[in-house]
Amino acid sequence: MIIIDNQIQQQVLDNLGWNKEQYNQFVYEYGLLYLSGYIPNYPQIVEQITRNQIFWNWWVQHWESRDLEFLEAIETADDPVIDREALFNTIHDPEQLVAGMYLNGQVLQETYAMLIPKMTKEQEVYI
Repeated sequence: MIIIDNQIQQQVLDNLGWNKEQYNQFVYEYGLLYLSGYIPNYPQIVEQITRNQIFWNWWVQHWESRDLEFLEAIETADDPVIDREALFNTIHDPEQLVAGMYLNGQVLQETYAMLIPKMTKEQEVYI
């Protein structure tokens, strides 16, 4: 479940003209895109991480800070007719985030702790 501060979320929704479902879907899809870019050659690890609530809590914290950055950028924009959706996409762009935002060690540690027994069990079947 994705939980963003209600006031922040409402301000973002008002600025974009989106509903909560659109917003939540966007947060989720960009989380998947981020992980796929961050760990491009290991889809099984990406899948495991997406099942971990710790990742989604971490992702939402970072998302919320980018939402605040978006709101501040709108307030300080010189152009009152700024393309808000383009700005929002730029600030939340998964490719840029991959280059500058690193997964929390706890997220990776928890994921590996859950993945290793699963991989070991799968290997036992083939022995």
